[in-house]
Amino acid sequence: MVNTLKAVAVAATLCVTLHGNSVQAANYTLDPSHTSIIFGINHLGYSFTYGRFSKVSGAFVWDDANPAGGQFQIVIDASSIDSNDTSRDEHLRGPDFFNANQFPTIAFQSTSITPMPNKPGSFNLSGNLTIHGVTRQVTIPLKKLGEGNGPFGNYRSGFICQTSVRRSDYGMTTMLPNIGDDVAITISFEGIRQAAAAGSGNKAASPAADPGNNSGGQGSGSSSR
Repeated sequence: MVNTLKAVAVAATLCVTLHGNSVQAANYTLDPSHTSIIFGINHLGYSFTYGRFSKVSGAFVWDDANPAGGQFQIVIDASSIDSNDTSRDEHLRGPDFFNANQFPTIAFQSTSITPMPNKPGSFNLSGNLTIHGVTRQVTIPLKKLGEGNGPFGNYRSGFICQTSVRRSDYGMTTMLPNIGDDVAITISFEGIRQAAAAGSGNKAASPAADPGNNSGGQGSGSSSR
C-alpha cells in the first residue's frame, strides 16, 4: 500500500510537466492492458533470463506534425517485477537489487524528441531515467507503430522502444559479472486519446493514477479493449 501511494505521488508530479502544449497536440493516457515492459539479462554466459513489470502508468502528448513538441512519461511499480520465479523476484525486490521498499518506482520523463534521419516514424527520445533512486540522462530509440480507432471507438496511438541500460550505472552491482551488467529492455505501449475539457486548451490527461490498477478502464481512461 505504501509503495502504491508513493507511485501515485510520483505519477501525479510528473503529469504536471505535460501541461501547456500547443492546441494541435493530442493527450494520451497509457493503457496498461496494452503496455508491455520486458527485460532480459545474461545468466553466467549460458543463457538469457527474461522478465517483465506488470504495473505501469503514464501519459504522453503527440502531434505527427510536430514530434519535437511531444512529451512522454512512464512510471513503473518496481515491486511488480516478474521473472517467473517467486524466490528470485523477492530477491530482486530486496536491497541487493531494486530495493523496492525504499525506491518504489522506476520513472522516465522525456526532455526532447528528434526525428531520425531517413527513418520515417522513428525518433531519438531523450529524457531522465530514474532507477534505484539514481537519475541519468538517456536517449532511447522510439518508433511509432500506428494509430486509429480501437474496436470500441476509443482512439489509440502506439509506440515501441528497444534499448539497454547498465544496471551498475544505477547502483545495482550485486552478482556482477555472473549476472550481466547490460539489461535489454523492450517497451511497447498504447495510449488512449483524451478529450480536451471545454475552454481548457490542450492540457495533458493525468496518467493512470495507480500503477497497481492493471484492469483497464476503471477511472483512468484505460481499456483492455
